[in-house]
Amino acid sequence: MIDFLSSKDRGVIDRGWLKSYPSFSFSSYHNPERMGFGSLVVMNEDFIAARSGFGMHGHEDMEIITYVLKGIISHEDSLGSKGEISSGMLQKMSAGTGIRHSEYNHTDEEVHLYQIWIEPDRKGLTPDYHEVDLKEMIAKPGLHELAGRDVSLPIQISQDVKLSLLKLEAQGRYDFTNVDKAWFQVLIGKGTLNEHTIENAYGISVISENLIRIKAETTLEILIFEFGG
Repeated sequence: MIDFLSSKDRGVIDRGWLKSYPSFSFSSYHNPERMGFGSLVVMNEDFIAARSGFGMHGHEDMEIITYVLKGIISHEDSLGSKGEISSGMLQKMSAGTGIRHSEYNHTDEEVHLYQIWIEPDRKGLTPDYHEVDLKEMIAKPGLHELAGRDVSLPIQISQDVKLSLLKLEAQGRYDFTNVDKAWFQVLIGKGTLNEHTIENAYGISVISENLIRIKAETTLEILIFEFGG
């Protein structure tokens, strides 16, 4: 089964300084038909205006991933972590027993990012913070494994899910076989998934498909979440 969620069918949250487009129910946007996909409970495409952002606020028992497409976001948290996350960088924060953090755009340009929440496989984890620069890795076409339970990956997640980024140049193709359960999130570009047109901000859920064939019409980048169990 394949279900396509186009960009126009997502929610909209407009706070002036923040324009957020949630794929699943989040904050003031509620859609009982889209309450998450497995352990993936938040998939928000955010645009943060210049000189604005989120002040200190708290989270618990959640694996929070931020992937920046454009601009620079500054991070600070109650663990003492501080840093700047720019285009091509991945940040993971395990909220665990509780963490407070801020995300702020101190620049004069808009920031474009995805914020992703994954429910951990158990509560009460020790909070932690990691960031990794993926620019060199993802500059090359192909499937790049970014995060999961495997300690050999750049980022570890306390859940049975693997996060990868697929990059294809125009006319490129990639096949996935025997897909049990996965979410494909198009970041940039246009192409097809099993001959169905996909483009910027499309989300696609896949359950029990023998073949997923992706073809690129332009340079195409897709985040892929593969769920175990």
